[in-house]
Amino acid sequence: MRSQIDVAVDAANELGEGVVWSPEHSEAQWTDIFGRRFWAYRPADGESRSWALPDRLACFAPLGGRSLLAGFAGGLLVGIFADSHMAVYINPDGTPWFSATGGWHLFKWQLFAGLWVICFTAVSTFLILKLVGLVIPLRMSERDMEEGDIAVHGHEVYPSDIPSLGYPGGVGGGILGSAGGHATAHEPTVG
Repeated sequence: MRSQIDVAVDAANELGEGVVWSPEHSEAQWTDIFGRRFWAYRPADGESRSWALPDRLACFAPLGGRSLLAGFAGGLLVGIFADSHMAVYINPDGTPWFSATGGWHLFKWQLFAGLWVICFTAVSTFLILKLVGLVIPLRMSERDMEEGDIAVHGHEVYPSDIPSLGYPGGVGGGILGSAGGHATAHEPTVG
């Protein structure tokens, strides 16, 4: 069987990574790490957009709206490449109090700040989940987990008898079938 692959976006990324689907925007989003660009593509209208970034973005998570959470490698490198001529903090009497010159000492403070944010977020999330867990269960019962989609949604979300990309003939006529309650392997069928 031959498949045809169409190019949706000729982005010419140097290192395209982290493609995620944003349901809120109905678009695929990704980052070109070396190219320092953030990309988005909407299949509905074929529109692709990109935004220049001030630094390499290796990972991100969409937060909804126009916000996203970016990785913090660039924040760490500020500690190495900071220039004291860019920021000098002045005491009330006019004398310099602090000048940020790059080096391992500032890298250490950037690392501590990043780790503090990670730890604070982890502990806060844990506490919030515990509080929510006092009001509603955070996990389905074993019975509901065994029954699956029917217990939760009232219907089967991915019916096994409907053809899909993985099983063109449905599970019964595709790769997996059943004989006497035991799974058996079949040659894939094309339907």
